[in-house]
Amino acid sequence: MRRFIPLLALALAASSCSSGGTVPETLPTGPPSTVSADATTTTIDPRPCAATTVLAPQGTAGTPTIERLPADSPHVAAVAASQTMFDCAVDVVVVDATDVNRIALAAVLAVNLQAPLLVGDAETANQLTYELDRLAPQRLWLVGESAEASAPEWTTVERIGGTDQEIAAEIATMIEADEDLLLPAGGGTDTVAIAIEAMVTGRSLTPPATDGSVVPVSPVSGNDITAGSGESGMVWLIDLDEPEAALVAAVGAITSGGFMGLVDGTDLRNEVALSRDLAPFADGVRMIQIVGGTEDAGWQAMVLLRGDQLPGGGFLLFPGRRIIALYGNPLTTSLGVLGEQDPAGGLARLEAMSVGYDADGTQVIPGWELIATVAAANPGNDGDYSNEMGLDVLTPWVDFAAANGMYVLLDLQPGRETFLSQAMLYEELLRQPHVGLALDPEWRLGPDETHGGYWGAVEPAEVNAVVEWLAELTRNNALPQKMLLLHQFWFDMIPNRELIEATPEVSLVIQMDGHGEIADKMGTWQSTITGWDSDLTTDWSTDQFEYGWKHFLDEDIPGPISAAEVLQLVPIPVFISIQ
Repeated sequence: MRRFIPLLALALAASSCSSGGTVPETLPTGPPSTVSADATTTTIDPRPCAATTVLAPQGTAGTPTIERLPADSPHVAAVAASQTMFDCAVDVVVVDATDVNRIALAAVLAVNLQAPLLVGDAETANQLTYELDRLAPQRLWLVGESAEASAPEWTTVERIGGTDQEIAAEIATMIEADEDLLLPAGGGTDTVAIAIEAMVTGRSLTPPATDGSVVPVSPVSGNDITAGSGESGMVWLIDLDEPEAALVAAVGAITSGGFMGLVDGTDLRNEVALSRDLAPFADGVRMIQIVGGTEDAGWQAMVLLRGDQLPGGGFLLFPGRRIIALYGNPLTTSLGVLGEQDPAGGLARLEAMSVGYDADGTQVIPGWELIATVAAANPGNDGDYSNEMGLDVLTPWVDFAAANGMYVLLDLQPGRETFLSQAMLYEELLRQPHVGLALDPEWRLGPDETHGGYWGAVEPAEVNAVVEWLAELTRNNALPQKMLLLHQFWFDMIPNRELIEATPEVSLVIQMDGHGEIADKMGTWQSTITGWDSDLTTDWSTDQFEYGWKHFLDEDIPGPISAAEVLQLVPIPVFISIQ
C-alpha cells in the first residue's frame, strides 16, 4: 500500500497561547502568494515582511535544474529549501538539531504558521544570520532550549522550550489541535510519515514516553512517503537516511505546493511508485534538490521524472524478469525462426514456446532478437563484410514490440566494422526504452579476415566503448536500464572478458551461444560461466554479468532442453533466445 500525502489547504482560525509566549493575533488565512524566481523584494527593502510570499522555482519546465545538497547536514538542507521557496516570511521557525522527533514537532508548527523551518544550534547559528536577514520575519520561533539564531533587530523572538512533552503541549495549544498522533520511539522514516500526516491534517504530535514505557504505534504501511502537490514545480528527493532533511523539505512542499519524496538513495530507479506520484506534474518540474544518494542520483531522478518503464514495469532489468525471445532476421527464414512469420504470428508462436519459464515465479517478458547487421561472404560496397538493415526493415518489429509489452535486442554481426560504429546506426531505435543491443563476436573480423572456417573475436576495449556510448545515451535520454547481450561459446571470442567494465545504466548479459549434443552443450555452458581453464576461473555470483541460454531448434541434439531444465541451470538464465 503506498502512502501519499496531498497538499494541505491551510485555513486556520485565530488562536492564543496559554503558555505565555507571544502569539500572532491571527494565524495565516491561506497559502502564501507567489512571486517570480528572480524577485528580491526582501533584499531590496529589508523591513519586516508584510506578507509571506513564495518563489516560483528557477529552471525550465521539463528540463529542471538539479542540485545536490550534502548529506548529514539538515541545517544546510533547511537553508537551501528556504532559499528556493520563500521570498520573505512573516514567521520563521528554528529548531535545535536534538533529534528527529524534536524536528517533527517544529515541523507541525511551521506548517501551521506557513513558515520556513530552519535547523540551528550554537554551532550553526552564524549560518542562519544571512537567511533570517533575507526573510525579514516579524516573528522568530525558537523550538528547543539550544536553538540559536541571530534575529534582525525588528524581529520578535519567542522560545518554546522545555522537554519534548512540554514543547508538544505548547504547540498543540497554539494550533488548537483536537487530536494528536503518537511519534514512534525509534524515529527514522516512520517519524517522517506520522509527522507529515499531522502536518496535513492539522493534528498535533505526542512524543514517546520518557519513563521507559512503550506505547504501541500504528505501523506505517508502505515505503512511498511523500508530501505536497508538486504544483509549484519544485521537488525535493531525500534519502531514507536523512529523516531530518525530509521533515524540513516536507514543510516546504506542503506550504509552497512543492513535492517531497523519501527515496532509496542507493538507486533511485527502484522508486517505481514515486515515479507514478511524480507523473501528474512531471512536465512542470523546474528544479530538483537531492539530499544524499549516490553520485548517479541526478540522472536517475530524471529517469523517474520521464517515467518510461521497461516491458513488465520498472526501470531496472534484473532481477524480476526473464526475457524469452525469437532470434532471426525479418527478411529471411535461414537465420532463425523470427523470419518465418510476421510479428503477430511470431508473438503467438513465442507465447506457446514460453510456457513454463515462469515456474520459479519470475515474470516472463516476450522479445525479439533482431539481427540488424548480417555477416556477409562478400565485402559489399563499403568493404565491411556486413549487410546493415535499414530502419524501414526493423521499425515495424520494434513498434509492434512496444505495443505488445516486448523487449527488443538489435543484434550486430559487424564483419570488419566496429561494434560501436554499427550501434550508432541504430541510435534512433535505441532511444526507445524497450530496445537494447546484442554483440556477436563470432562475426567480428580483423582487417584482413573474411568469414568462414574460424571464429571472430572482440577485445574488451571495443566492448567497453559500446558500453560507454550506450550508457551515455541512456543517461542523456533519461531511459530505463539497457541490456547489452554478449554472445560467447569459446574463450577466444571475448578474451579477458573480466576487463569489460560494468556501469549502472547497462545490464551486461553473457549468452552461451553454442549448439550440438546436449551433453557437450552443458559443458560449454559450464565453461561460459566459470572459464575455460584454471587461469580464467570466475565467480558468476559476484562478477559483473548476468547469463543467458540459446535454443537451436534444428542443431541441438536430440533437441532443445525443456523450460524446466533451463530453470535448473546455475545461474538461472535471465535471457533465452530461440533460433
